[in-house]
Amino acid sequence: MIKIIILEVIITICLSNMYKVVKNCIGEEACMLLATEMKTTRSLTNIALDNMTEEEREKYQAGDSMIGDKCFAVYGLSAAESLLLLLQNKAEEIFKKELYPTYTYSRIYYNDAKMKKHTDRDSCEYSVSLCVEKDFYKTPYPLFVDGEPVELEPGDAIFYEGKIHEHWREEYKGFEHTQTFLHYVDKYGKYSDRKYDGRPFVGYGEISNYKLLGKHDLNEYL
Repeated sequence: MIKIIILEVIITICLSNMYKVVKNCIGEEACMLLATEMKTTRSLTNIALDNMTEEEREKYQAGDSMIGDKCFAVYGLSAAESLLLLLQNKAEEIFKKELYPTYTYSRIYYNDAKMKKHTDRDSCEYSVSLCVEKDFYKTPYPLFVDGEPVELEPGDAIFYEGKIHEHWREEYKGFEHTQTFLHYVDKYGKYSDRKYDGRPFVGYGEISNYKLLGKHDLNEYL
Protein backbone atom coordinates (compact mmCIF):
# COMPACT_ATOMS: atom_id res chain seq x y z
CA MET A 1 0.00 0.00 0.00
CA ILE A 2 2.77 2.43 0.91
CA LYS A 3 4.59 1.72 -2.36
CA ILE A 4 1.44 2.43 -4.36
CA ILE A 5 0.84 5.74 -2.57
CA ILE A 6 4.47 6.84 -3.04
CA LEU A 7 4.35 5.91 -6.72
CA GLU A 8 1.19 7.97 -7.24
CA VAL A 9 2.79 11.04 -5.65
CA ILE A 10 5.93 10.74 -7.79
CA ILE A 11 3.94 10.35 -10.99
CA THR A 12 1.63 13.21 -10.09
CA ILE A 13 4.23 15.85 -9.22
CA CYS A 14 7.34 14.99 -11.22
CA LEU A 15 6.19 15.10 -14.85
CA SER A 16 6.70 18.16 -17.03
CA ASN A 17 4.52 21.23 -16.60
CA MET A 18 2.51 20.24 -19.70
CA TYR A 19 0.40 17.75 -17.76
CA LYS A 20 0.14 15.66 -14.62
CA VAL A 21 -0.90 12.00 -14.48
CA VAL A 22 -2.67 10.46 -11.50
CA LYS A 23 -2.74 6.67 -11.36
CA ASN A 24 -5.94 5.05 -10.05
CA CYS A 25 -7.71 8.41 -9.95
CA ILE A 26 -11.05 6.57 -9.94
CA GLY A 27 -11.75 2.97 -8.96
CA GLU A 28 -12.74 -0.07 -10.98
CA GLU A 29 -16.43 0.21 -10.08
CA ALA A 30 -16.57 3.85 -11.18
CA CYS A 31 -15.00 2.85 -14.51
CA MET A 32 -17.56 0.07 -14.93
CA LEU A 33 -20.40 2.49 -14.21
CA LEU A 34 -19.18 4.98 -16.82
CA ALA A 35 -18.55 2.29 -19.43
CA THR A 36 -21.96 0.69 -18.86
CA GLU A 37 -23.83 3.99 -19.07
CA MET A 38 -22.04 4.83 -22.32
CA LYS A 39 -23.00 1.48 -23.85
CA THR A 40 -26.59 1.81 -22.61
CA THR A 41 -26.86 5.29 -24.13
CA ARG A 42 -25.47 3.95 -27.40
CA SER A 43 -28.05 1.15 -27.43
CA LEU A 44 -30.91 3.57 -26.76
CA THR A 45 -29.66 5.86 -29.51
CA ASN A 46 -29.56 2.96 -31.97
CA ILE A 47 -33.09 1.88 -30.99
CA ALA A 48 -34.34 5.42 -31.58
CA LEU A 49 -32.64 5.58 -34.97
CA ASP A 50 -34.08 2.20 -35.96
CA ASN A 51 -37.57 3.51 -35.21
CA MET A 52 -37.18 6.50 -37.53
CA THR A 53 -38.01 6.76 -41.16
CA GLU A 54 -35.10 7.24 -43.54
CA GLU A 55 -36.05 10.91 -43.92
CA GLU A 56 -36.10 11.43 -40.15
CA ARG A 57 -32.78 9.62 -39.74
CA GLU A 58 -31.13 12.08 -42.13
CA LYS A 59 -31.62 14.78 -39.46
CA TYR A 60 -29.04 13.03 -37.30
CA GLN A 61 -25.32 12.93 -37.87
CA ALA A 62 -23.04 10.15 -36.57
CA GLY A 63 -19.64 10.91 -35.11
CA ASP A 64 -18.20 14.26 -34.09
CA SER A 65 -15.98 16.94 -35.60
CA MET A 66 -12.75 15.62 -34.03
CA ILE A 67 -13.07 11.93 -34.91
CA GLY A 68 -15.62 11.65 -37.73
CA ASP A 69 -17.86 8.59 -37.65
CA LYS A 70 -15.31 6.33 -35.90
CA CYS A 71 -16.75 6.97 -32.44
CA PHE A 72 -19.85 7.25 -30.31
CA ALA A 73 -19.86 10.29 -28.03
CA VAL A 74 -22.10 11.86 -25.39
CA TYR A 75 -22.15 15.40 -24.05
CA GLY A 76 -23.21 15.54 -20.40
CA LEU A 77 -23.42 11.82 -19.59
CA SER A 78 -25.09 11.65 -16.15
CA ALA A 79 -22.38 9.59 -14.43
CA ALA A 80 -19.65 11.77 -15.91
CA GLU A 81 -21.37 14.97 -14.78
CA SER A 82 -21.44 13.63 -11.20
CA LEU A 83 -17.74 12.83 -11.50
CA LEU A 84 -17.13 16.39 -12.71
CA LEU A 85 -18.28 17.60 -9.29
CA LEU A 86 -16.60 14.83 -7.30
CA LEU A 87 -13.16 15.47 -8.83
CA GLN A 88 -13.35 19.27 -8.70
CA ASN A 89 -11.34 19.46 -5.45
CA LYS A 90 -8.65 17.20 -6.92
CA ALA A 91 -8.48 19.37 -10.04
CA GLU A 92 -8.20 22.52 -7.93
CA GLU A 93 -5.39 20.95 -5.92
CA ILE A 94 -3.42 20.00 -9.04
CA PHE A 95 -4.02 23.18 -11.04
CA LYS A 96 -3.72 25.38 -7.93
CA LYS A 97 -6.81 27.34 -8.98
CA GLU A 98 -10.37 27.75 -7.75
CA LEU A 99 -12.48 26.34 -10.56
CA TYR A 100 -15.97 26.30 -11.99
CA PRO A 101 -17.13 23.03 -13.58
CA THR A 102 -18.25 23.46 -17.20
CA TYR A 103 -19.19 20.17 -18.90
CA THR A 104 -18.21 16.59 -19.68
CA TYR A 105 -17.78 14.68 -22.91
CA SER A 106 -17.38 10.91 -23.24
CA ARG A 107 -16.30 8.84 -26.24
CA ILE A 108 -16.15 5.24 -27.34
CA TYR A 109 -13.44 5.18 -30.02
CA TYR A 110 -13.71 2.53 -32.74
CA ASN A 111 -11.05 0.84 -34.86
CA ASP A 112 -9.21 3.33 -37.10
CA ALA A 113 -10.35 6.32 -35.01
CA LYS A 114 -7.94 9.23 -35.20
CA MET A 115 -8.28 12.52 -33.34
CA LYS A 116 -7.15 15.71 -35.06
CA LYS A 117 -4.45 17.92 -33.57
CA HIS A 118 -6.21 20.71 -31.75
CA THR A 119 -6.45 23.00 -28.76
CA ASP A 120 -9.70 23.25 -26.84
CA ARG A 121 -12.47 25.83 -26.70
CA ASP A 122 -12.94 28.36 -23.89
CA SER A 123 -14.98 26.03 -21.65
CA CYS A 124 -12.02 23.61 -21.52
CA GLU A 125 -9.43 25.85 -19.84
CA TYR A 126 -8.52 23.06 -17.38
CA SER A 127 -9.24 19.46 -18.32
CA VAL A 128 -9.10 15.91 -17.03
CA SER A 129 -9.07 12.92 -19.40
CA LEU A 130 -9.97 9.63 -17.74
CA CYS A 131 -9.31 6.22 -19.23
CA VAL A 132 -12.54 4.30 -18.62
CA GLU A 133 -12.19 1.03 -20.52
CA LYS A 134 -9.82 -0.68 -22.94
CA ASP A 135 -10.63 -3.58 -25.25
CA PHE A 136 -9.96 -7.24 -24.42
CA TYR A 137 -6.41 -7.01 -25.78
CA LYS A 138 -5.58 -3.86 -23.74
CA THR A 139 -4.69 -2.13 -27.01
CA PRO A 140 -2.65 1.02 -26.32
CA TYR A 141 -4.16 4.33 -27.37
CA PRO A 142 -1.96 7.18 -26.10
CA LEU A 143 -2.92 10.83 -25.99
CA PHE A 144 -0.19 13.03 -27.47
CA VAL A 145 0.35 16.32 -25.62
CA ASP A 146 2.67 18.67 -27.52
CA GLY A 147 4.20 15.58 -29.15
CA GLU A 148 4.69 13.57 -25.95
CA PRO A 149 2.67 10.29 -25.77
CA VAL A 150 0.76 9.56 -22.56
CA GLU A 151 -0.64 6.05 -22.09
CA LEU A 152 -3.27 5.53 -19.39
CA GLU A 153 -4.79 2.42 -17.87
CA PRO A 154 -8.46 2.24 -16.78
CA GLY A 155 -8.90 4.50 -13.76
CA ASP A 156 -5.87 6.68 -14.59
CA ALA A 157 -6.29 10.36 -15.42
CA ILE A 158 -4.26 13.08 -17.09
CA PHE A 159 -4.75 16.68 -15.93
CA TYR A 160 -3.79 19.24 -18.59
CA GLU A 161 -4.53 22.71 -19.97
CA GLY A 162 -6.21 21.94 -23.27
CA LYS A 163 -6.43 25.55 -24.46
CA ILE A 164 -2.65 25.92 -24.29
CA HIS A 165 -1.24 22.53 -25.27
CA GLU A 166 -1.95 20.94 -28.64
CA HIS A 167 -3.13 17.35 -28.28
CA TRP A 168 -4.25 14.50 -30.52
CA ARG A 169 -4.47 10.72 -30.99
CA GLU A 170 -3.05 8.61 -33.78
CA GLU A 171 -5.02 5.84 -35.53
CA TYR A 172 -6.52 3.35 -33.07
CA LYS A 173 -5.63 -0.29 -33.79
CA GLY A 174 -7.99 -1.93 -31.30
CA PHE A 175 -11.73 -2.67 -31.12
CA GLU A 176 -13.18 -0.14 -28.64
CA HIS A 177 -11.62 2.33 -26.21
CA THR A 178 -13.62 4.55 -23.82
CA GLN A 179 -12.55 7.91 -22.38
CA THR A 180 -14.37 10.56 -20.33
CA PHE A 181 -13.34 14.22 -20.31
CA LEU A 182 -14.06 16.62 -17.46
CA HIS A 183 -13.69 20.36 -18.09
CA TYR A 184 -13.30 23.38 -15.82
CA VAL A 185 -12.48 27.10 -15.96
CA ASP A 186 -10.68 29.44 -13.57
CA LYS A 187 -13.31 30.88 -11.21
CA TYR A 188 -11.62 34.29 -11.40
CA GLY A 189 -10.25 34.06 -14.93
CA LYS A 190 -11.36 35.45 -18.28
CA TYR A 191 -13.44 32.35 -19.08
CA SER A 192 -15.44 32.34 -15.83
CA ASP A 193 -18.58 33.16 -17.85
CA ARG A 194 -18.36 29.60 -19.23
CA LYS A 195 -19.47 28.18 -15.86
CA TYR A 196 -21.60 25.07 -16.51
CA ASP A 197 -20.90 25.69 -20.24
CA GLY A 198 -23.77 28.15 -20.30
CA ARG A 199 -26.26 25.66 -18.80
CA PRO A 200 -28.40 26.17 -15.66
CA PHE A 201 -26.31 23.53 -13.86
CA VAL A 202 -24.25 20.42 -14.54
CA GLY A 203 -26.24 17.39 -15.68
CA TYR A 204 -28.50 19.48 -17.91
CA GLY A 205 -28.96 18.34 -21.50
CA GLU A 206 -27.41 14.93 -22.22
CA ILE A 207 -26.85 14.72 -25.97
CA SER A 208 -25.52 11.75 -27.91
CA ASN A 209 -23.30 12.34 -30.90
CA TYR A 210 -26.15 11.56 -33.28
CA LYS A 211 -26.53 15.30 -33.47
CA LEU A 212 -30.02 16.66 -33.83
CA LEU A 213 -30.20 18.59 -37.08
CA GLY A 214 -33.99 18.90 -37.09
CA LYS A 215 -36.57 19.67 -34.41
CA HIS A 216 -37.19 16.22 -32.90
CA ASP A 217 -35.80 14.72 -29.70
CA LEU A 218 -34.41 11.17 -29.74
CA ASN A 219 -36.66 10.26 -26.80
CA GLU A 220 -39.70 10.58 -29.07
CA TYR A 221 -38.54 7.41 -30.84
CA LEU A 222 -37.96 5.17 -27.78
